[in-house]
Amino acid sequence: MADQANGLATLTGERLEAFLAELAAAPGAAAAARCLTDTFAAATGARRVLLYVLDEGETALRLAAGTSRDTAADGRVPEHVVRDGDAPQPLFAAALSLVPFASNSDAPPFALGAGAWLAVPLPQPQLQWSSPPAAKAVAIERAGPGWRPVTPSHGERRGRVGLAPLGVAAIQLANGTDPQAVVETLLPAAALAGPILSRGLAVEQYRDAAERLDRQRDLLTELIDSLPDPVLLVPAGGWPTSRGALAQNRRATRLFDEPGSSDIAHDAAHRRIVEANRRALGDALAQGATRVARELALRDPDGGAPLFELCDHPLHGTRDGRRGDARLLVLRDVTALRGASAELERLNADLEARVRAATADLAEQNTQLQWQSQELERANRLKSEFLASMSHELRTPINALIGYTALLRDHVYGDLTPKQEDGLRRIHTSAEHLLAVINDILDLARIEAGKMPVYMERVSVGPLLREATMSAEMQARAKGLEFHLELPAEPIAIRTDPEKLRQVLGNLLSNAVKFTARGGVTVRAEPKGGRVRIEVADTGIGIRTEDLEAIWEDFRQLDQSRTREYGGTGLGLSIVRKLAERLDATVSVRSEPEVGSVFAVSVPAAQDEAVGAPDGAVRPLPASPPAA
Repeated sequence: MADQANGLATLTGERLEAFLAELAAAPGAAAAARCLTDTFAAATGARRVLLYVLDEGETALRLAAGTSRDTAADGRVPEHVVRDGDAPQPLFAAALSLVPFASNSDAPPFALGAGAWLAVPLPQPQLQWSSPPAAKAVAIERAGPGWRPVTPSHGERRGRVGLAPLGVAAIQLANGTDPQAVVETLLPAAALAGPILSRGLAVEQYRDAAERLDRQRDLLTELIDSLPDPVLLVPAGGWPTSRGALAQNRRATRLFDEPGSSDIAHDAAHRRIVEANRRALGDALAQGATRVARELALRDPDGGAPLFELCDHPLHGTRDGRRGDARLLVLRDVTALRGASAELERLNADLEARVRAATADLAEQNTQLQWQSQELERANRLKSEFLASMSHELRTPINALIGYTALLRDHVYGDLTPKQEDGLRRIHTSAEHLLAVINDILDLARIEAGKMPVYMERVSVGPLLREATMSAEMQARAKGLEFHLELPAEPIAIRTDPEKLRQVLGNLLSNAVKFTARGGVTVRAEPKGGRVRIEVADTGIGIRTEDLEAIWEDFRQLDQSRTREYGGTGLGLSIVRKLAERLDATVSVRSEPEVGSVFAVSVPAAQDEAVGAPDGAVRPLPASPPAA
């Protein structure tokens, strides 16, 4: 049987029949693949024979079996060879084109390593969904350099007609073996063995698919049986019929199937309940299949009268279920849900009643609060109007007291003793302090009553600040403090009421001097974005961050103790903010305790005309532009 010239064993006649019979009788695809590689290895004396089959998408070759005489190379056999569109891949070239390919002596190593390799394709019958063989020219390009096609003596077309790619046998030839002779020996056997191996692979795939389906069916059955709701599959024409339910889970069986126990009395009662349940379900199904849920009252043989929500779905048919194959019934137990819904409705009604009562009470309280608010506004308005109207009556006696005290101190009515001089000085100081308090209160009352008019003018900043800081500078020098006035090099003007702005700056300067024991006070002005920013900075006691909003409140002093170190009514900063709002100005503060404070007043800049050299004049804005 052996060809002594080639050193190859023939695979023809009885030997081929025996090989095909053994291949067909193999217990599985793996055994058949191993039979093929063993036979090919024995027939060719090859060092290794590896059988790869294409996956469904023909994107990879999967190792099906291998026979090796080189045990050192067994661990280097790849389980998969992935298809790459760019890289040379001779195994894919042979498998997809059904053309054998052999490597030359100068072929570079590929997926299976270096050496003399022969790729013999295995075909399968051409089916409707099978891919046709690739063109030979495409296969030669895909094989890459160092590989050449091996044409059998019977020609290529006879080996490709009616066939489709299945896989490839990669054969590592022994030294001196002629690839042409191996192809002549193996290709007829490969052409016959391919369909047999293909059938075995298909049977194995079908068997695996059937096992997966069985596992999925068992899992689905267990899943449906574990549901607490009854689930039934009934004929499309309705139910109950002689066929009964096509399928159902355990809960449905308990409700609709007759018992099979030996207790006759129990079985009779159970049977009556089951028959009643069947009639109720049959009446509901007679209305036709619908995806809208319907309520269904049944009885449980184990006790109780559950309320179900019936969901009826037609399967493989029309929506009404008349021409379908089956209807899927799902009975959702809504007994607890309906009870909870009723309880929820009761609680909701109770809550609505409470809300209505609370709303009525709140409306009554709101009405009372509105009345009280109106009364408070009225009382506050009357207070402000009274204080504003009492300005003359309150100031006249104090001014008289101050005036006559000054006359006495000037010895207009005769000489005074030192004790009389000291007493008159105290009276004069206290009267001036009282007048300042009365002025603050009256100013606040006039602002709140809307009786403090504002006369906006164009004012030069330099003269205004020099005039406003005179008194504060003298007070600061008297306390041993430094005093600085910083003005911009170019004259600037603002639009404001100069008298009210002087009052704002006077209050800020008075506080700066009063709350500064060492260091100094600085006043600076600078233009900033269409406005002029005037800052009064001191090195006094400072203000805590949490108190920066409280300082603007009426009659508010941070030290409210009876032994506080600094006096005052707590109206100065309140008047500053209210006056600033009337002047279209803003006032802000930043401060740090024991470091000092910076109060800033931002006033609109005058936009009417350029300002000349500062001359101290305060001129009103013209009513209309001068004639040209």
